[in-house]
This record gives sequence, structure tokens and C-alpha cells, in this order.
Amino acid sequence: MGITIHYRGTIDDVAKVETMEDRMDRALSISQLKRALNGHGFARGAVFGLRGEGVITKEQSDSLHDQLQTILSHIHSLAEKAWSQE
Repeated sequence: MGITIHYRGTIDDVAKVETMEDRMDRALSISQLKRALNGHGFARGAVFGLRGEGVITKEQSDSLHDQLQTILSHIHSLAEKAWSQE
């Protein structure tokens, strides 16, 4: 349950950044990206915790880590774009 909440939060934060990309200023985008990174960190920690406690299998853990890596790559791409704005 915990991973779902953090995972959804990370996705929500990334979605907010994408929608404001064209209509908000750089500072707000960067602030949202920082929130997305924070949510990503919590989600990763939750996966490690769940795996350590044996709540999820190695396959489930690997799948979640793959999804989180995709999200992190997307966050980094958006951050690069936000920082390069004039």
C-alpha cells in the first residue's frame, strides 16, 4: 500500500510539471521537479523496505525498480529542459 501512495505521488508530480511546461515559469517547474525527485526517493525506499520484509517478491521488486528508473529518467530530462530555459 505504501509504495502505491508514493508511486502515485511521483507520477502526479511529473504530470504536473509536464502540464505546466508551456505555461508556467522556470522556478515553478524546478520546484515541482524537486518534489518529484523527493517522491521518487520515497518510492525507491519503500520498494527496498517491502523487499527486505518479504512483502514483495524479487520479480515484483525488479519490475518496480524498472518503472522507477523510467520515471527518474523522465524527471532528469524535464530538469535538463527546465534548467536550460532562459
